[in-house]
Amino acid sequence: MSDAEWLTLDVISNGKELVSDSINLPKTGKNGSDITWTISDENIISADGVVNRPDGADTNPTVTLTAKIESQNVTNTKTFEIKVLRILHNDNDIADADASSLSRDRLTHQTGNITANLVLPEKGDFGSD
Repeated sequence: MSDAEWLTLDVISNGKELVSDSINLPKTGKNGSDITWTISDENIISADGVVNRPDGADTNPTVTLTAKIESQNVTNTKTFEIKVLRILHNDNDIADADASSLSRDRLTHQTGNITANLVLPEKGDFGSD
């Protein structure tokens, strides 16, 4: 598996497209490639992967992360869209955030196909029952 294939949302954010905590922006790939990152809004996600959740925002902002993966004379680029959970102030916001965090991939162990038992969470990532 190449470093470009290895670098996925699983590596960056444990498979989540909506994050509220710091993420992993590796500088080196599994096979030793150099990885440099371009981030569309470093006020929300820093170059070190620290997430600064916005307060007072009406929506969860989307930040584009672009990885430049270089090894010897080969360069690949991968782009990821990550939403950052705004600071939540009421139960409705929390329930909406938990609903957004559910995905088919998450329920099917990232395969997209139902070939094993589903993972049905009893509690939402952000506190909903």
